[in-house]
Amino acid sequence: IQTSRDLDGDGRISLDSDEFLDDEDECILFTIEVGGPDGIPRALAIAPDASGLSSAGNAWVGLNLERRAAEIDGDTGEIRRWVDLPLNPYGALASKHEGRVWFVNAGWQSNLSDNPPAIVAVDYRTGEVTPRYEVESTSGCEGTYGITPDAQGRVWVGGNPRPSTDFGFDPLGR
Repeated sequence: IQTSRDLDGDGRISLDSDEFLDDEDECILFTIEVGGPDGIPRALAIAPDASGLSSAGNAWVGLNLERRAAEIDGDTGEIRRWVDLPLNPYGALASKHEGRVWFVNAGWQSNLSDNPPAIVAVDYRTGEVTPRYEVESTSGCEGTYGITPDAQGRVWVGGNPRPSTDFGFDPLGR
């Protein structure tokens, strides 16, 4: 396999050196641009393809300051649809429970009046967006950061600035 490598050991693959093979890198299927000048692609999750057209899963990319997400075809790189979100997405996960892609905003952006710590989900079959679920810490965390599911389908959100503190959310209300 000929793929890009960190040859100088600095922890990055430099684009302007022999470390990055560009189109010659056989591990890169395609590269696409998403979003405008404020569209910082920050949140990423791979969800099953609900249409059955893609042999791979589809990427869901949340654009932090544009408050929207794109579903990207895993085979072709074509943007299938855009979904508006009621928060600035920072992290994402795809959950087989309920067929949803969940997005969380970043705690340090909670200073924006319309962006308190919250999560939201998109049904990856229909594109329907759930209501925004605001999360509050019982241990003094100011905001949210990471996101992950557990085996029962509950969504866990990491606290900021204390990453060891988590907020739990059960979308099924159990």
